[in-house]
Amino acid sequence: MDSKQPLVSIAIASYQHRKFLRECLDSVLSQTYKNIEVVIVDDGSTDGSQEIIKDYASKHPNVITALFPFNKGVPYTQLKMLELCSGKYICIFDGDDVMFPEKIEKQVNFLEKHPEYQMCFHDVMVFDDDDQKNLYTWSEKYDWTTCAKDALFQANWSFKKTRTKRTPSGSKFGRASYIKNGVTDVRISARIEFLFVLGMEASMPGASWYTIPEVLGIYRLHDHNISRANSGNWLKNAEEASVAFSLARVKFPSYINYIVNEEAFWWFNEILHNPNLPQQNKKYYTRDFRSRFGLLKYFYLIGYSAYLKIRRRGNN
Repeated sequence: MDSKQPLVSIAIASYQHRKFLRECLDSVLSQTYKNIEVVIVDDGSTDGSQEIIKDYASKHPNVITALFPFNKGVPYTQLKMLELCSGKYICIFDGDDVMFPEKIEKQVNFLEKHPEYQMCFHDVMVFDDDDQKNLYTWSEKYDWTTCAKDALFQANWSFKKTRTKRTPSGSKFGRASYIKNGVTDVRISARIEFLFVLGMEASMPGASWYTIPEVLGIYRLHDHNISRANSGNWLKNAEEASVAFSLARVKFPSYINYIVNEEAFWWFNEILHNPNLPQQNKKYYTRDFRSRFGLLKYFYLIGYSAYLKIRRRGNN
């Protein structure tokens, strides 16, 4: 090992990942870049994941573990991971994903050569584990984010047909001095990433992000992904999203206009397009939309709703 190599903390969140965990950890421990510590926090798994983690920790002295005795939730896992990371760089990873051998080496090399950047991502292959097939590479579907605001604020009131900018899942890597400014609040379990990235942005407004245009990992989709598992529970998602936006407004008042606009756009789309929204409550949510976000956005909502109805009639 080159003693001059900066230490990289690979922070892995695990919950009920027994099926995928060995493949994930083998890919991490097979990196061409060797000066790593592997921080694994398991959020109270009951499927045998913790036994696998203990086995790897007993064989690899650079594996650091925190095994929760019961499920606490993503914010607690995130806080513990960052607390245990001591590297110059942090790679945030999930226990169901896979990294290719040169991933860490290429990300370290880029940030070492480019001090003007705080984060470095890469392209990933999105794999559907339920159907056992590759779906697409991230770059085929999304454009790269070049700064935190690209990831945070995506309201598109003009509905111009531009590709969404989205950070490749499973590729997050950056300077610890930047990432540790992310804000985690244990009162929420939805929109966690929004609040976290907003903390990084507020610490260094406009910091540059870069994405290596090369597939260096696999992002796995399956029925236990949080986004899939919660997709049908509209009321819970709406409550937690509302709390997250409220916390963001209080914690980051200098971004309040951006946050309110983003929340308005979230409700706009929920009211118009989400079939899980309780239809008997739709008029109340619409009335609340008017009082909270103003007449201009309210009339836009009403007008767009009428347009959608006319278009549906024309298609029938």
